[in-house]
Amino acid sequence: MSCWNDSLLIGVTVIDDQHRELVGRLDQLLDACNRGVGEQEVGETLKFVVVYIKEHFKDEEELQALHKYPRINEHKKLHAKFVQTAINLLQELKKKNQNMDLADKVRKMLVGWLLTHIRTEDAKVGKHINNAKANGNVTGINVVTQEDIDETPVVVLR
Repeated sequence: MSCWNDSLLIGVTVIDDQHRELVGRLDQLLDACNRGVGEQEVGETLKFVVVYIKEHFKDEEELQALHKYPRINEHKKLHAKFVQTAINLLQELKKKNQNMDLADKVRKMLVGWLLTHIRTEDAKVGKHINNAKANGNVTGINVVTQEDIDETPVVVLR
């Protein structure tokens, strides 16, 4: 069952599309954990999520800067904390192969946080950007492609 629904739309197409992809990948990660598949499949999916969230947050923060979002620094701190949480889960997976335990952590620490973040913090960003566009301050952003993600190395701190 997908965690995605239209209550997660913030009204900024490029960000909404990335959110939909990210939530879909987290759904895949949860499914892999729940099916008890091998550490490699779970690890690869989690690595993708880490790379994708880094790129997504970069895009989102660029949009915030372009539209002079007043809470950009606080938003960046929230993003950095989330990225670190995802990296920590990836490191934990490498240490021990406990997919069910990991599924619970992914559900609580990644999916729960992300859905709440989109509905609250990103909704504020969407409103700000849409207000800026309505006032004639229209800007663009480069979209992250699958090729960009495939070529981006994941850095794991030890």
